[in-house]
Amino acid sequence: MVEAEIALGYFCGRCRQHWQTYLRAEACCGEACADCATAFGALAVRYPGDDGQGRCWVCWRAREAAKERQRYGQAQSIPAEGYTGPVYWENRDRYFSTTTEAFVAVEDQVLGGEIERVEVRVYACWLSRVQLTADMVLALVLEDLAPGSGFDSEARLVMSSFLELYNRRYADQMESWFPDYVRKVIFPESWWASSTLGGPRLCPGCRGVDGEHDFGVTCTLREEGLGNE
Repeated sequence: MVEAEIALGYFCGRCRQHWQTYLRAEACCGEACADCATAFGALAVRYPGDDGQGRCWVCWRAREAAKERQRYGQAQSIPAEGYTGPVYWENRDRYFSTTTEAFVAVEDQVLGGEIERVEVRVYACWLSRVQLTADMVLALVLEDLAPGSGFDSEARLVMSSFLELYNRRYADQMESWFPDYVRKVIFPESWWASSTLGGPRLCPGCRGVDGEHDFGVTCTLREEGLGNE
């Protein structure tokens, strides 16, 4: 950051060098992106890579995307027909209860030209069951109490007994799903062939069939807010 001093100019927020103008102070400890060499000043966001070098957002995101594609390519393929359970669509950071729900969402965006089919990355998920413990709950309570506060052994025993019953009673409601990056879910060709992708191309604005109007141009109905989004 750059700090202002009344009537004295500006100081660089990194090295504390004094400058008469804001622009000079902002550029004082600037650096260049390690990939594209674009210079960015002291106020710009610096995205560090695995090598510790700073990069601009565009180059940093390109590197992250390359790593995501590499990870997806190395994952084990699982046919969607043989998989049951939630899935994670990495491109849109969304979870779906079933592969069918995920395919409908993916198909809609591929059809609308928002994403290329070859770029779609869908992963299986793994289940994590939460088990509350007395130490976990009491630690949260202590955060709001005065320093030095605590609970005796009897209080911990009572809490443990209660949580044991609570965990058993609500076990099915205390589950979380997380992406399993070693297993990717593959939608079969038969799904794509039987979808709207295998038939007439539809306008994502008014759902009109390609040929009824100039496809690729923003739909008039969509501009007016009348299309089926």
